[in-house]
Amino acid sequence: MSEYLSLKEAEHLAEEMAPFPRPAIASVLAGMVRSPEETLKQAFAHPIMDYAHILAAVGGVYWTLNFLVAQASARATGLGPALAFGLVGGAALGIAYLYALTVLLVWSVDILDGEPHRKQIRMALAYAGVPAVLALVLVTVPRILIFGSALFQPGWGWVAQNPAVAWALAAGDVAFLLWSVVLVVKGLRLMNEFHVGRALAALVVPLAPMALIGMLFWVLMAVGGFFQAEH
Repeated sequence: MSEYLSLKEAEHLAEEMAPFPRPAIASVLAGMVRSPEETLKQAFAHPIMDYAHILAAVGGVYWTLNFLVAQASARATGLGPALAFGLVGGAALGIAYLYALTVLLVWSVDILDGEPHRKQIRMALAYAGVPAVLALVLVTVPRILIFGSALFQPGWGWVAQNPAVAWALAAGDVAFLLWSVVLVVKGLRLMNEFHVGRALAALVVPLAPMALIGMLFWVLMAVGGFFQAEH
């Protein structure tokens, strides 16, 4: 019996040590659209950290460019500097955000009696960022091509230029954001065998303090923009 168990352990170890056929990143993108559960399971079994970094960086570009458009109501920014910072700074911020949010999710999963594994959480977050990658191509790039430098000027006058297009693109942003949240919850559920409610709680617990900090940041930015406009 002990010999049989030793043989099974050896087979299991050999399976774990066997080389894993690395999928193309295009296959990962397609997989997250067509069969996200299977793609996430493969990512958890064989984490590819450079893919996580690439997806986080591209997602960071998307969110940074959106942030620059949003804050333009308080401060004008040239198109060139905004794009430069969005590409370079956004990529760095995206990777930093990946690691910062991983720390918070490790904590929340742990207090909810899950099994937090940092690499798996990073993979879940990065792969759940695939909607942000698609939104960058399908929403942000068209927005920049259509409205150009007006996006980064005070007053959001670009919305008045073509309200139908502006609001359609904004709706696209919301749809991709909701899709990303659904994928994060799915990843936490698969990783820890949580039910949907507990997986959602694992996401909400660390987001609550982040939301409060974000609200404070937006208030301070709005107040700063008001005083700047007065003077």
